[in-house]
Amino acid sequence: MMRIFKYLFLISFAFTITVSSCNKDGSSKSKKDILTSHQWKYLALKINGVTETLLACEMDDFVRFEVTGTYTYNPMTVTCSNYDVIENGVWSMSSDEKSITVDGTTSQILELTDSRLVVKTPDGTDYTESTYVAF
Repeated sequence: MMRIFKYLFLISFAFTITVSSCNKDGSSKSKKDILTSHQWKYLALKINGVTETLLACEMDDFVRFEVTGTYTYNPMTVTCSNYDVIENGVWSMSSDEKSITVDGTTSQILELTDSRLVVKTPDGTDYTESTYVAF
């Protein structure tokens, strides 16, 4: 009887490990995969923790990060000035996926899901917290 119990235990243990490994590898995406699989529309801005009101010309802006390490910023149709043009640049993500560097400026990733991106960027003694939504 003990031998049967031991055999059943080993089978169930092996099955549990197999199922657990499949779920980890198959269902979770890296933050880089999430970032590059969406376009990100500007939603909110905080400076030193204080919420700022976005202008209408900022609310339709979006950015698209490519797996190649490039990005495209698009101010869309409502622009704030003549200087609001489509821009391209380079980006990278840290190996621990806790920060992103865009054109040499590094920001801490506070949140990154399939629907939301929040980054905190130092600016001298101040900091900005930018929130984007996926679309």
